[in-house]
Amino acid sequence: MSPPPKLLIRHCIVLRPLDARFVKMGSAIIVVDDDRGFRKGLERLLKAHGFAVTGYASAEEFETAADPDSAACIILDIGLGGASGIELGHRLSAAGHAVPLIFITANDSETVRQAALDCGCLAYLEKPFPASALIEALDRRHRNPDKHQS
Repeated sequence: MSPPPKLLIRHCIVLRPLDARFVKMGSAIIVVDDDRGFRKGLERLLKAHGFAVTGYASAEEFETAADPDSAACIILDIGLGGASGIELGHRLSAAGHAVPLIFITANDSETVRQAALDCGCLAYLEKPFPASALIEALDRRHRNPDKHQS
């Protein structure tokens, strides 16, 4: 059996810490990614780090079944089939959900990056990225609760 492929970093922007309600054990992290293998890999990674995780294959599936207010953070793939992660982020904001967002994408460009930043996000990660970049974005608030990320 060969080891799973490593996630490698190409681009990572960590913008701001999670809010005070974020607690590692028992907090729900939601992953929305249409790539089943990648989504399942993220779910395994996060569970191994003590997070409760729920995954969805599309923005529409998320909107039908998820409770955004129960999430400590939502990880959104930007290039979803149907509504994009950016569109879903705007919908969440318009509906008054203030949950922190991490955007991930395999198709980085200045336009996409700016759209994610304009939507507001905890971090912006370009696929492939190292597992440590995602875990660091989630854990930073715990290591430095009074400092903002840049």
